[in-house]
Amino acid sequence: DHTYINRVSVGVLPGALGQVTGRPPERVGVLGPGPPPHEIGKVSPPADVLNAPGRLDEEQWRLIQRHPVDGAGMFLATGHGLYHPAASVLLEHHVGYDSHGYPRLHGHGPSAPSRLVAVVDCYDAITSKRSYRDPLDRHEALAVVRTAAGRELDPVAVSALASLLGEHPIGAVVELDTGEIAV
Repeated sequence: DHTYINRVSVGVLPGALGQVTGRPPERVGVLGPGPPPHEIGKVSPPADVLNAPGRLDEEQWRLIQRHPVDGAGMFLATGHGLYHPAASVLLEHHVGYDSHGYPRLHGHGPSAPSRLVAVVDCYDAITSKRSYRDPLDRHEALAVVRTAAGRELDPVAVSALASLLGEHPIGAVVELDTGEIAV
């Protein structure tokens, strides 16, 4: 269930972030629901590894870290070229803004589309229930994402996500500085 819900979330929000950050319309299309699922490589690890209730051992972690390479390989096997933007998203969505993460890229950081997907994927992961932890609420999640800005996550994309989601979503009950309650 998580992979499906993650695909829906990460299929919609990066396109919106692309628009907010001023990407040209022809470049935003690759970020929407049309490209291959960024986690398609997760068909390779066994289900018991994907749904492990606790910390992964070294071999399980190695299997998980292969999914970007496996996913990019599957995409390239369909006949799409190496320079198709979706190929970079599949390969780089777990490579940090600071080039840490996996797989290791030698000589360059992740592409702009990959950085947008990484921010949304991170936010979605920490706001989703997992077998090993409960989800964070949106305010806690935005705080975590903001903390990662400039290191693991692209600060421009983080700012765009915070702007897009808003500090207080429509319908939220808030207390104003005057002490009044508002919706």
